[in-house]
Amino acid sequence: MNDWHFVNLFVPTLLPLVFLAAFSLFDLSKMAKLRTNPLAAIKDGQLSWAGLGMCVNGLYELHHLPPEAVLSTPWPTIAFWLMIAMMMLHAFIAAVGPIFPTKRVRHLGLRKTAIHYRVLIASALLTLASASVYSLIHLTTQVWQD
Repeated sequence: MNDWHFVNLFVPTLLPLVFLAAFSLFDLSKMAKLRTNPLAAIKDGQLSWAGLGMCVNGLYELHHLPPEAVLSTPWPTIAFWLMIAMMMLHAFIAAVGPIFPTKRVRHLGLRKTAIHYRVLIASALLTLASASVYSLIHLTTQVWQD
């Protein structure tokens, strides 16, 4: 992992959760304390907002290739369409989450909990996929100077 990964992937995805967790250190009302749980911030697909940004940045990098970049022919086209597809899915998940909010539950069992939090799981997996493709785009389009 290098600085690029930290700034472009981890900060936009995890820093809001870190700040939210930090609020739990303060003397807040019981209702406010419940809202500081990081699960409350991502359970309805909010990770898709970070994933959407990764897709847009990946498309930007594909569009602004340096003239010295030498890529195998199918890769830019495949990456472009992957990012477009993931961007559409992220937008859908980000829209569906607030319309059909998920109530927080405890101890349903692994399978039932996964089904209950399916929007969270979908947004997390899609964000991970977006981060991976964005990383591949970034690392394959860079021109390294000796």
